[in-house]
Parts: sequence; structure tokens; C-alpha cells
Amino acid sequence: ALTRWQVEERLTDASLIRCELVTGRTHQLRVHLSELGHPILGDALYGRRTQSRILAPRLLLHAHRIAFIHPFSKEQLCVEAPLPTDFLDCLKEGMV
Repeated sequence: ALTRWQVEERLTDASLIRCELVTGRTHQLRVHLSELGHPILGDALYGRRTQSRILAPRLLLHAHRIAFIHPFSKEQLCVEAPLPTDFLDCLKEGMV
């Protein structure tokens, strides 16, 4: 499994990371970031219980952009979604 990643923003107790899946495996990002010693906030399966003072209400993993080939038209489709409000709230909390 291959993941490309870069730090978008460094916070006090965490970092905002942009990841690109080159291959797609189950829990790939969660496993890779945990193995690097930087699990995703709110990850009860691969994360550490006392990883940060930031209280994550859920797994803070967000698919910003997904691209795929439509199965019938064969056209490439790209769908984008902004960060959810609760995710942004956690980022603000981490900037303190």
C-alpha cells in the first residue's frame, strides 16, 4: 500500500495532513499514520488514548476529493466536500 502525504498546517498538539492514496487498502491511512507515530485524532482502533488535548468527537478523517470513472458513461467524475464544522472546530481548538 502506498500513501503520499504532506503537512498542511502544524498546530500546538496536532497537524493537519493532506494524504493521497496511491493504492486503496482497508484502513490504509489509519494504519500508515499510526505506524509513523501520528495516529488520526479520534481513531479508537489505531490511535492512542492520550494522544492529544484536542477532544475529537469522532474520527477526524475527511475525504476532501474523490475521483472515479462513472461505470456507464466512462466519464471521470470528481466530487469535492469542504471540511465539516466539527472538524474545523477541532482545528481551532488545536491552534491554542
